[in-house]
Amino acid sequence: MIVQRRRNLLIVGSLVILGLSGSGSAHGFGPRGPGRDGGIGPMRGMRPGAGLIERLVFPCPAECMGTGRTCAETTDATAVACAEQACTTAIATAQSTCSADRESTECQSARSALRECVQPCVTAQRSAHATCRSALRECLDACQATE
Repeated sequence: MIVQRRRNLLIVGSLVILGLSGSGSAHGFGPRGPGRDGGIGPMRGMRPGAGLIERLVFPCPAECMGTGRTCAETTDATAVACAEQACTTAIATAQSTCSADRESTECQSARSALRECVQPCVTAQRSAHATCRSALRECLDACQATE
């Protein structure tokens, strides 16, 4: 019962992390693990050292989480590169138009055009994130099978 509950919490937590990976660093999940500064440290609401203890006691799920985080970060970087390559003009137009007044009609139109331009990149990103989540679930299932 406890193992199943812990697994469910890990899956839910990891899906939240992956789903919000674009803002992950702002919530204490940096490239080097949990903690305000991206280093090994406590997550919000956890005692100091709890993240480290969890990694030491449960290394398999911790490895899964790290791999899932890396997958999501790679997916995000790929989407940015895709958009920068495919939408150079739309990006430049939105930046220059919106720098003066981000509430203007021209800015809104430029942002709408950019949104349309990046849509294939966003679609690919969503698909890649789904693959990351699936791999994470499989990894966590494999961890449970070895416990």
